[in-house]
Amino acid sequence: MKRTQAEAAQTRQELLDAALSVFSASGYAAARLETIAAQADATRGAIYHHFGSKLGLYQALLDQADDQRIALIQEAIDEGGAAAAILRCILQQTLELLAADSRFRQITALRLLSRDDAPELAALAAAQRQQTAQVVVEFAAFLQQAGMNQNALPAPTLARAFLAYQDGLAHFWLRNADQFCLRDEAAGLTDVFWHGLSHFFSSPPEENAPG
Repeated sequence: MKRTQAEAAQTRQELLDAALSVFSASGYAAARLETIAAQADATRGAIYHHFGSKLGLYQALLDQADDQRIALIQEAIDEGGAAAAILRCILQQTLELLAADSRFRQITALRLLSRDDAPELAALAAAQRQQTAQVVVEFAAFLQQAGMNQNALPAPTLARAFLAYQDGLAHFWLRNADQFCLRDEAAGLTDVFWHGLSHFFSSPPEENAPG
């Protein structure tokens, strides 16, 4: 009997949930599709149907976290305000999401902490580098349009600094999560970057941190 779209979507999500569990526990190379399928109460065929391959399944997981980050950024931009205030909102809310959302946290750990050297991941890593380069270009364009001082550092430099600080904080906390509460320190960690960033913009940022 033909499965409905809702049933197919549910199976797809259950496979993603199982894959996240298995990849997090075993790493990419050691993860077996049979294990993922069994945990999702599905078949290997279902994995191939929805994702094409193990690599496609892994990529789909990373895409889910990317979608969350993009939605958060777009929401901050849509709310408006000074450019530096928007960046502050993005950074703080991303840290708070990392602390609060276990799924986002696990996928971010796969992205930042994995040392897997499976050959098929090389192409994925290259695509991620290209994606990061494009994000820097788009971020730099936003900074220039949103009030950077004429005498500021080049916009791509500021964009890279912002992205590096964000990923660096995530990486540090993921490796030391037992030592401090990220949710409690998100605002303060954001302020550290905020005070260094604000003088690169023409107008002073709003003082209120996001709620």
